[in-house]
Amino acid sequence: MSSRFSLPPLPKTQALTSSTFKIPPLDGSLSVPELYDWHYCHKTEHPVFVFPGENDQQTIIKWPELVRAIHTGARLLRGLMKAAGNPSVVAIFTTSETFTYFTLIATTFRAGFVPFLISHRNSAEALAFLFAETHVDHVLVDRGTELQEVLRGALRLMQQTYPRAKIPPYSEVPLFEELFRNEDSFRLLPPYRPEMDTLAMILHSSGSTAYPKAIRWTHMQMLQLGFVPFFGERDLTGSRLSCHAMPMSHGTGMMQTVWTASMGIVITAAAPKSPGIPPTPNNVIASAQATSTDIIFCVPMYIETWSHDPRTVDFLSNIDGLLFCGALLNKDIGDTITQKGVSIFNLYGCAEAGIISPIIPRHSGLDWEYFTVSNQMEWRLIPNGLGQSRLAIMPTPYHTPLVVNGKVDGKDATFTDDLFIAHPTKRGYFKLFGRVDDQIEHATGEITNPVPIENLLNQDPHIRASVIFGRGQFNLGVTVDPTQSFDPHDKKQLAEFRDAIWPTIERVNKIAPRHSHLLKEMILVALPTKPLEYTAKNTARRQRIIAHYKAEIDALYQEANRSSLTDLSLDLPQKWDLNSARCFVGTVVKTALGLGTLKDDDDFRHNCDSRQSTLVTNTIVRALRDTTRANTNDIADTLLDHHTSINKLATFCVKFAAKASYLAESVGDYQIIVDNMEEMLERFGSNFTERSGCFTHKGIRSNDDDDVFLVTGTTGFLGATLLGHLLQSKNTRRVYAVNRGDNGGVSLASRQETAFRNLGLSVDLITRDNKLVLVEASISDERAGLTSALIEEIRSSVTHMLLNAWPTDPDIPLQAFEPTLKSIRTLLDIALSSYRPKLPTVMFVSSMEVVSSSQRGTTALELAVNADASTKTGHTQAKWVAESICLNATRTTSLRTRIVRPGRLCGSTNGYWRNPGWIQGIVETSKITGFLPDIGSDKELSWVPVEDASRVILELLEGDQDGIFHLVHPKPVAASLLLRWIASALDIPVIPIQEWLSHSKHIPTDSDMSINPESLDEVQWGPQEVNISQCSRSSATMSRASIRQISEEEVLRWIGRWTK
Repeated sequence: MSSRFSLPPLPKTQALTSSTFKIPPLDGSLSVPELYDWHYCHKTEHPVFVFPGENDQQTIIKWPELVRAIHTGARLLRGLMKAAGNPSVVAIFTTSETFTYFTLIATTFRAGFVPFLISHRNSAEALAFLFAETHVDHVLVDRGTELQEVLRGALRLMQQTYPRAKIPPYSEVPLFEELFRNEDSFRLLPPYRPEMDTLAMILHSSGSTAYPKAIRWTHMQMLQLGFVPFFGERDLTGSRLSCHAMPMSHGTGMMQTVWTASMGIVITAAAPKSPGIPPTPNNVIASAQATSTDIIFCVPMYIETWSHDPRTVDFLSNIDGLLFCGALLNKDIGDTITQKGVSIFNLYGCAEAGIISPIIPRHSGLDWEYFTVSNQMEWRLIPNGLGQSRLAIMPTPYHTPLVVNGKVDGKDATFTDDLFIAHPTKRGYFKLFGRVDDQIEHATGEITNPVPIENLLNQDPHIRASVIFGRGQFNLGVTVDPTQSFDPHDKKQLAEFRDAIWPTIERVNKIAPRHSHLLKEMILVALPTKPLEYTAKNTARRQRIIAHYKAEIDALYQEANRSSLTDLSLDLPQKWDLNSARCFVGTVVKTALGLGTLKDDDDFRHNCDSRQSTLVTNTIVRALRDTTRANTNDIADTLLDHHTSINKLATFCVKFAAKASYLAESVGDYQIIVDNMEEMLERFGSNFTERSGCFTHKGIRSNDDDDVFLVTGTTGFLGATLLGHLLQSKNTRRVYAVNRGDNGGVSLASRQETAFRNLGLSVDLITRDNKLVLVEASISDERAGLTSALIEEIRSSVTHMLLNAWPTDPDIPLQAFEPTLKSIRTLLDIALSSYRPKLPTVMFVSSMEVVSSSQRGTTALELAVNADASTKTGHTQAKWVAESICLNATRTTSLRTRIVRPGRLCGSTNGYWRNPGWIQGIVETSKITGFLPDIGSDKELSWVPVEDASRVILELLEGDQDGIFHLVHPKPVAASLLLRWIASALDIPVIPIQEWLSHSKHIPTDSDMSINPESLDEVQWGPQEVNISQCSRSSATMSRASIRQISEEEVLRWIGRWTK
């Protein structure tokens, strides 16, 4: 009985405009090897391969030539198999380049055998295991000696370890030119019609936790792999996809053999050579350029390397995009190149279920790390109760999972081994969190996800790979494979290496929760005699490495425990009053420092090295955690920097425990938030020191009345606009533009140029008249990364400071803003130490969100507010602290500070808008549904165009009036009017909002939405009643009400930008 299937029609998304490719029958009547013959018989003159040829020409191989090569190889292979006893499973163990490997897979298919694709990175032990498990009948292996030696070792192991297993013979792989002979006497092999439910292909898992597992594909599952692009949002027929960087032995390489046949995508890579040249970032980008590639498919390492080269980034911004998989891409790098016009697409798949994300979405944006599940499959998210979820995939006519390991609602299901975090606002979108079996549970019950930590560590040039360990322990450790191998038994070299990577670990510790911090003594360096194992995707085999290094890891913890206080019989305080806290803290400090006597008020820091400091901090934190119900993760690593004696440390413990008790009594964490805000203000907003007397410094030119500005954050949307206006002003002599350094390796000058181009500002302004001084700063540095010479220049010349820089992540807690607040205090101290007769005027750019917690129905006044009015988010809490620091400086010194609270800023005159948020989301959703919502006539938008906001801010900075200023549009526009303009531009009707919601709720958009459609009513259309009288009196632009109102023409410019 034939196992042919009748499948429902596929979406009509591919080959819509192609004149050279016709979609073959994909209804289950033909298998993939039969599709090859179909294209030959139907004379499909459509490209399959493109590679660089001689004299800068391109070599193009079309379907007829490829099918002839497939049949040539199949005849060769059948001859080998006949001599070897007609086997069925053929293992391909080779480093052959893309096109030869592709043809070998198709050849094995068409010969009627089962190709088993094996990564050349596998060890002899893994090879022996896989051969025995899958009953391999023949092996095709490289002509080189290296892989043949691994293969011979595997066959010897089989005889010893698997004595009943059949030992397969092997042959050398044919070369490209042996397959592509173009013989005149060519004829097709007899038809081959395999049953669709029989074995077609074998792949293997990455083996990151144990030996690789064989993954078996049927002919139906192979055909269904060809359906993947039909459920994407782009017609990819004829598009050139660079697969040069992807291993052909992996599913991401093998899929090319199906997509080319099912929908006519074209594969590009380097020219075929023997032996194959391993892909590198340089040769992959070179072949992509030489072959006019549209999309590059690669792993994140390539993208991270390319991001450092402006010319490569420029090339990438002019192609359709980058498709990546295999690991997490560094978010800072991804965001940076996205902002430079590079489209990034996240392919997620797994060995058990195949490709899960749609290929490819219509748009890319700053949400590039999130993806949704393709409509090809049925799926469900299963929460784990810790904020993450597992993904369950159920079969459909278009997709059959490769492994069934559970049930959902009585249906067979595949549960992925990965965990995901849902997008905060875009329903149906999520990002990878880590593997289920990677999560590390500490002795305290707290959980560490090692993947983000390892990704950050692996950015360090001294580190090839890292593996975090620590299950069942209090502290984490890390095994590091150095890029330059050395013997870690050499204590001098070990200390030098730990010191070299310590700045990276410090950056990690600032981001990670306390229980996930790394200590210097917990860095284990891989031994040259015990090299780490890597998967086919070149990632470290985590569990294998941890098991392999068990003895070294155990010894590391034993040594750490010998110098730890955890084994001491320390009596924890029954209650945290000052006497019991002083007694406990005194015992901890004296024991850690090895001091017999120490007065309670003595500063012990000069007796305390970094290890002892960590020991004291961890012991106290653990005691507080064990005796209270408080979250101790927010206690800073710098605890001993601010509490430098036994008395101060004991006082901290008493206050912390009191807050914890307050929380435990269910009063809520509201007061804790307020206390944290006020504590941070106390830390950064007190003890200002002003210069004494008036004097003239030799660096000051007394006859110079021109203005000199210091502005922070000039590469952002508002900051770049402010800088452009200052550089165009005749009264500006100089501008110090202070910005953070860039981890992605993009220079500040390049970032500033990009910001100007986006806004339509002339890049010539950057170098014109030598007005601009670009300064890369470090907010974590004691002096904000400013050199002594530069600080002297600033003290001598700066007349105005504009503090505009602010972290862009809206979801980080108050504690994460500490470096930013510290840098604000540093700049205020520099202003107070100015050598000029008149101190600089300082303005801080705050936000209307500072008054977002004020009582509704009241008017937000241009006055300072209490902390409890700004508790909504970590962002608003930190803005309140920053405002209060500036106001405290004004109250206690002669420094003049001003606060401006902008509301929502909208696009520039050229239509550029850095973060449109929910309004773009409505547009994108409505373009799909064909409708826009009628939100009623009571909602208004008080958005201010960014150029007008910049003018108002500079007028306030250069004016005479100090105080707090609200910057919102004095003449709001009705939100319903704006949506009618959008409807007219898109030529779609406006319908009642409930109807619109019913149309849109099942359509996850892929724009940078900041709100779900169903949450439209939660949008802050405009702040509550806002008083703007002081801003209107102090700004000519505001007083004349000459701020540009949103118009229909402006809306058209926005939409034009969004739909580019």
